[in-house]
Amino acid sequence: MKPTPYKNDMLMAQKQQELLERQEAERAAFFQKMKDKQQKMLAAYEAGVGNEMERKQREDEDRARKYQMLAEEKDA
Repeated sequence: MKPTPYKNDMLMAQKQQELLERQEAERAAFFQKMKDKQQKMLAAYEAGVGNEMERKQREDEDRARKYQMLAEEKDA
């Protein structure tokens, strides 16, 4: 028995809908992966910047203590 044009249209519409749903799922997964990657890179950058700022803060404090000690030795 040969499919009628109506059944053929329904089958084609169903296949088209499945294709669109699959494409939308792939698109959503792609963008989620991109967002996750960007978030990971941002976290790594922020951690690096935080570590660098902490290191500079320690260096500044050490420099200030050394300067203070030299100033006290000159006054003594």
